[in-house]
Amino acid sequence: DNSYSLDSLLKSIDVFVPLTATYNPETAARARAAGKRVGWYVCGGGDDPGPEFFFGRDAIEPRLLTSAAAAKLGPEWFLYYAMAGWSTIEPITSGPFTSWSPEGWGDYAGDGNIVACGPGGSPLSTQRLENFRDGLEDLWYARLYREKFGKDAEVPDAVVKSLREFSRDPKVLQAWRDRLADLIETR
Repeated sequence: DNSYSLDSLLKSIDVFVPLTATYNPETAARARAAGKRVGWYVCGGGDDPGPEFFFGRDAIEPRLLTSAAAAKLGPEWFLYYAMAGWSTIEPITSGPFTSWSPEGWGDYAGDGNIVACGPGGSPLSTQRLENFRDGLEDLWYARLYREKFGKDAEVPDAVVKSLREFSRDPKVLQAWRDRLADLIETR
């Protein structure tokens, strides 16, 4: 229900978790005003131009989802369907070359694999996990800004305009974070 129950018969449902491809911040704000809760999630597909976790996509995308995009577009949470959807249980024991398969669902390389399979089945970090963590730290800066100044931190359109229009330049995202840090520390 892309109206988050505002324009449907699903009035008794009060939690919605749309794909980022269908997330609408204006509708989400209206739904929240009506007592609903709205987050977002990503999974499978691979044909959506919005930020994703696939190996073939820009490494900055997981960070954007959990940082500037979240600060600007306001999902109440982020759901990722699988952290370790390994299609093989053969672990990575050395590198840099390995026979471990990155496919998590279908043939989508990286989907559902925020961690890789290490020795004994122990999880190994990936670049996507590191970027996800960095994004949560960026979002924490935005929360500290709100706490200190009583308003949301501005996310310039040059960083994120929408889930279809965003910078893939890490320097642009880092400049936004550094500006937040400076404002938090100096005022």
